[in-house]
Amino acid sequence: MKRFSYKTLLIPLGLMLCLGLSAVAEGAGAKMTRTVTLTMGKADTIELGNPVADVLVANPAIADVGTLRSNRLYIVGKEIGDTNILAFDNEGNQLADIAVRVRVDEKTLRDAVRDLFPNEDIQVGTIRQDIVLRGQVSTPAIANQVRDLASRFSAAADRPIVDLMKVRGEQQVMLRVKVLEAKRAVLREYGIDTTFDFDKGAAGGAISSLGTGLVTAPFATGSLIMNPTGGFGPFNFDLAAMERDGLVNTLAEPNLTAISGETAGFLAGGEFPVPVGRDQDGNVTLEFKQFGVALNFTPTVMSSERIALQLSTEVSAKSAEDGITLVGITVPGLTVRRAETTVQMGSGGTLMIAGLIKSDTLDSINGMPGAKSVPVLGELFKSKSFARNESELVILVTPYIVKPYAEADAVMTQPPQREARLAAPATALAATSPPVAPKLEKEARVTPVSAPAQAARPLPAADRALSKRFMNNLHTVYGNRVPSKVGNDGAYGYIVD
Repeated sequence: MKRFSYKTLLIPLGLMLCLGLSAVAEGAGAKMTRTVTLTMGKADTIELGNPVADVLVANPAIADVGTLRSNRLYIVGKEIGDTNILAFDNEGNQLADIAVRVRVDEKTLRDAVRDLFPNEDIQVGTIRQDIVLRGQVSTPAIANQVRDLASRFSAAADRPIVDLMKVRGEQQVMLRVKVLEAKRAVLREYGIDTTFDFDKGAAGGAISSLGTGLVTAPFATGSLIMNPTGGFGPFNFDLAAMERDGLVNTLAEPNLTAISGETAGFLAGGEFPVPVGRDQDGNVTLEFKQFGVALNFTPTVMSSERIALQLSTEVSAKSAEDGITLVGITVPGLTVRRAETTVQMGSGGTLMIAGLIKSDTLDSINGMPGAKSVPVLGELFKSKSFARNESELVILVTPYIVKPYAEADAVMTQPPQREARLAAPATALAATSPPVAPKLEKEARVTPVSAPAQAARPLPAADRALSKRFMNNLHTVYGNRVPSKVGNDGAYGYIVD
C-alpha cells in the first residue's frame, strides 16, 4: 500500500496559483487596441473592460470623445483626418489606445453622383483624407459639376479634390483668326458701321471705342455675327472684294489649334532691344520687347457645340515720336491697340472685335516755290492744310471643335470594302456625275465596225479619269441646273495623294 504524499498535492496547487497570479497581473496591465473609422459628423461607441477615469485626445479638432457610463465612451468625427484616443483608469494604467480615422461619407457621395449623372462612367473613392474622382465624362461642364459636388462633401478646403476624370470626344479647338485694318473713310463710303442696333432680336451694343457683337436673330440662337455665306450679319460686305481693291489690309491670318484648357499663341512681328541695367562688369544688359500682331487664346470645350474662349490680342508698331535715348541707345516707343475678352460661343460662330481706332494728323504747306520762302511776303504765296487719317482695326475670330485625323486608325475601323480617306471636293463631284443617257448607249451599240483597225481601243485609266472630270465640268457649267439626287458621301478635306 502506497503512502499519501503532500508534496504531490502541493506542486500542482503551486503551479495553479502562479498561473492565476500571472493572469491577474496581465489583466490589470493589459490595454485594448482598436481602430475606429467614422464619417464626418457621425458617432460611434466603445465599451472597455474597466471603468475609465481619464481620456486623452491627440487632436481634438478631428474627434470629440465623452463617457456614457464608467466603462463606455462615445466618439464623434468633427473634421477629416487621423488621430488617437488614450483611456486610463483610477490608478493611471492605460486601458485602451483607439486609432480614430475620420473620412468623407464616400457611400453617400457615390450614390449622389450615380443619381445625378446616371449616364456617366464615374468612380468615387478616397485615399486617406482626399477624395479621388476617376472615369470618363461626356463634357467638361459635367466634370466641373462633379467636382463641385465632391467639394461639398469635404470640409478640408485646403485639400483639393484629386481629379483623374477624362473627357471623351473631340477636345481640340482650331481657331481661325483674321486681323484687318481699314480706313474709316472707306468704311463710311461703303456704309459700314461697327455698331449694333437692338432690332429684330439682335443683341449687342454700340462699340464706337471698343466692343464685341452677338446676334441671335435672324440666325440661330447663340450664333455670332458672321453667317455661313461670308457676310457679317448686319454689315453684309465682302471682305475679299475690298482686299482685292486695296481698301482693306490684312495684317495677319493665322490658324491655331490648342487642346481644351491649354493656351496657344502667335506673333507676327519682331523684337527690339531695350537697356534695362548693367551687370557686375558694367556692361549694359538688354531685354527684347516684342511688337507686331500677337494673339493668345485659351479654349475650353463646354459641350459638343459650345466653346468658352479666353482671347487676348494686340497690334503694336514702333513709334519714333515716343522714343527715348538710354545710355546712348535710342529706344523707340510703341503704339499699341490691345483687346481682351472672354466669351462663350458655338463651334463655327465668329466673334468680331472692332472699334480699335488709330488717328493720325498730317500738316502740309502748299505754295509757289521760292516765293513762299520770302520773309513777310512769303505768307501770301503759301497755304496750310490739315489732313486727318483714321484707321480701324477689325479682328475676326472663328473657333471650331476639331478631331485629329489618323488615316491608319480610320482604315482599320472601316469595313474593308470602303476605305475612309480625305478627298478633295472635285473627287466627290466626279463620283456623283450623271450617267450617260440610254439613247446614246443604244446608238453606240448599233454602230457597225467595218474593220478591226476601226475598233475603239479602251483609254488608259488616267485618261478615262481626266475625260470624266472634263465632261463633269462641262455639265456643271453648261448643263441644266437640276439638283442631283445622288448624295455626296465622300469625306471632304485635304488631298492625301
